[in-house]
Formats: sequence, C-alpha cells, structure tokens
Amino acid sequence: MFKAIHLKETERALRRFAQKVVARAQYNLANRKDGRKGPANTSQKTLSDSIGYDLKVYPSGSVELQFGAAEHWKFVEHGRRAGAKQPPPSVIRKWIKVKPLRIRDLSTGRYISKNEKNINSTAYLIGRSISEKGIKPRFFWRDAFSMHYKRLPQSVISAYASDAAKFMRNTMSKMK
Repeated sequence: MFKAIHLKETERALRRFAQKVVARAQYNLANRKDGRKGPANTSQKTLSDSIGYDLKVYPSGSVELQFGAAEHWKFVEHGRRAGAKQPPPSVIRKWIKVKPLRIRDLSTGRYISKNEKNINSTAYLIGRSISEKGIKPRFFWRDAFSMHYKRLPQSVISAYASDAAKFMRNTMSKMK
C-alpha cells in the first residue's frame, strides 16, 4: 500500500532557498550599481514588491517551486539593446502617469502640465530614446538566483535524506 511521503525538511530547505532568492533580488533592485540607494524609479519599486514564489509539495513526494514577478521584469533583468524596436507607447504612457515625473517644455525648460497631449509626446520621446540608446541590463534576478543556488544542493540533499530516514523509520515501526 502506497503512503504519502511527508517532506517537511525538504520543504523547509526549499522555502528558505526561495525566501533568500526573493530577498536578494529585492536587495539587488534597491541597491543600484551606480552607487545610489533605492530603486531607480517607481516601476522598480513595484517590481520589487511583486517578486514572490510558490512552493508545492505533493503527496507523491514531488516538489514544485515557481518564482514570479511583474511582467516587465524581463526588460529590467536583460535590458534592451540599442536599435531594437521602439517599446509600445501605451506602456510608457501608463508608466508616466504612475511615476512622479514632471514634464518639461523642451524649448523653455519650464515644467508643463501632465495632460494627454504632453504625456503622449513625452511617451514618444522616451520610447525613441530607448530604441536609440537601449537600456542597460540589471541582472537582479540572475545574480540572486545563482548566489543561492550554489548553496542549495547540499541543504536539499541533507533535508531529503532526513525526510527519507523518518519515512523509513515510520514504515518499519508500523510493520512490527
């Protein structure tokens, strides 16, 4: 008769791993490589808040660990090369509305109101700049994951061995 395997130690080890990866990725976003503290903009704060994980342990003994974040994480992680297609203006318009960005008149240098016309013009100019200059990659996720992944195998092996030993002891004691 098949019994469910309880992988409490393995689950605890994987949960610690996932929490450390998430915390490091958030740290990497908050501590910019240009020496300044804090996220570069509000979209990175939103991104940092959206980073999470989902850990599932099934009765069969299989384990599933998934990480997730806001949908623009790929562009922050990998950047965008110069000469690439211009990003959609709708996304930039939405970002301008959320970000505490003050729009300037290019000819006078004075601040102007955030109406639809000015937001559309600014979104086009930002999109064109991204297309021409690109965006540098941040590698906030890659660095966080690889840092903790190097330490993962031994802790999971130990935890799984502990769970397997408990399972065997319980099974053997019930057979007597």
